[in-house]
Amino acid sequence: MPIQIHTVYTKALFLRFNDFVVKSRRRFWIVMIVCSALVYVFSALLLAMDAFDSGIRICLIMVLLLDILYPFAFFVLPRMQVKKNKMLNMRLEYAFDVDSFSLQAENQYTAESATVQYAAITKVSKNKSDLYLFLSSRQAYVVDLSALSPKQIDTLKDIMIAKIPQKKIKWAD
Repeated sequence: MPIQIHTVYTKALFLRFNDFVVKSRRRFWIVMIVCSALVYVFSALLLAMDAFDSGIRICLIMVLLLDILYPFAFFVLPRMQVKKNKMLNMRLEYAFDVDSFSLQAENQYTAESATVQYAAITKVSKNKSDLYLFLSSRQAYVVDLSALSPKQIDTLKDIMIAKIPQKKIKWAD
């Protein structure tokens, strides 16, 4: 018997997913902060040695712009654009079976259905209330697990572990 779950893509769900994606790119943010700090330190050293010229000034301005634009693109822009997303308020009905899961999506713009084999999943991540099933690095199905019992969640986990390589699964309880 398949596990039935319905999910509505709300603004809060989209923002939780965006926060998850941003947090999963932790290495990127660390490298960006370290590189920016090094540029600022070397710029200060060049300024102190009176070797600060227009080429260095241009590079420093570009790094400053990147330091402003990247956080804007990852944190502010998604919050501004979520209201325009055509998937907002889409209702998805998932049915997780042994070999695949099927879904039916419906909102004012579209009504679609699909069946996805577990072999097509590139990554599975679960946090406290959501399950993210990635088909690529930029596309994922978001499943709201709040309506499931702990037993159903364990059954779903067992299905995922049986069909998807363990290294692709990150299951936080």
